[in-house]
Amino acid sequence: MPQPDFLIIGAPKCGTTSIYHYLQQHPQIFMSPLKEPHFFLFDGKETPLMNGPFDDVRRKEMIDSWRAYQSLFKGGDQARVRGEASIRYLYSKQACEAIHRRLPQVKLVVILRHPADRAFSSYQRDRRHDTEACETFELALQDGERREREGWFMGAHESLGFYYRYLEPYFKTFGREQIRVYLHDDLRADATGMMRDMYGYLGVDPAHQPDLSVKYNVTGTIENPFWRFMWMRTRALRANLLPYLPMGWRGRFFDLIATQPVKKNRPDPMLPETRERLTKVYRDDILALQDLIGRDLSHWLVSGEDS
Repeated sequence: MPQPDFLIIGAPKCGTTSIYHYLQQHPQIFMSPLKEPHFFLFDGKETPLMNGPFDDVRRKEMIDSWRAYQSLFKGGDQARVRGEASIRYLYSKQACEAIHRRLPQVKLVVILRHPADRAFSSYQRDRRHDTEACETFELALQDGERREREGWFMGAHESLGFYYRYLEPYFKTFGREQIRVYLHDDLRADATGMMRDMYGYLGVDPAHQPDLSVKYNVTGTIENPFWRFMWMRTRALRANLLPYLPMGWRGRFFDLIATQPVKKNRPDPMLPETRERLTKVYRDDILALQDLIGRDLSHWLVSGEDS
């Protein structure tokens, strides 16, 4: 049975959806039609808690059978490599151990973003998807500990930014040669160069030029009122229908929504004092992270990006 040669293991709101589609365009790469099967979250001793808003739908999209997981890669017979992109693997030590047990030679790809900006973008996404009740980012941050305790799959925006804490077990388990870490800054500054490097790392033709004109899963309000309604108001229906859909179709609705044009009528930008507080909170983790991945992250300590 086929299995993946590489995994994108995180992080959310760092450009993973765009990169998934850029990889999918390469003729020598086969990407799982279900972008985020998250199988390795369940391939262990414990089942992760998923008690947050929309988690009932997320859970039904995920795969907890090794045979069903392998079936996701059946269509890749003509490809040189196969892959998938489950953004929560990064945060699970159990997933790290399960991946190593099943796929000890697998290549891992990680994309990271300034942690304060990642957290704010996560909050904006959840407001857009109607799964974030707090009217301000600051209120959502204050609720973070409760959300972690209750096992929200998304929503504990601040805690997901301690990248060193979560990456270190992967480096210890797999070693440096099997992990390639990119920054969201790279994607913004030189997407072509970043994809060329990634293609080379994965062992496919680095000269392939993907269509970079479309940005996927962009924060904002879906312009088309029909698709906006379909995404925001059909959650219960989707949860009930998902188990009956063929495996390859379970992620297609998200792909369709992710490519919809959006109005960038975003909420007010992050408050400067909130950015300053978060940067201080993340400081020690950022310093440890830059040593771990061999990248200068000093700019993360003084400023963020435009979210």
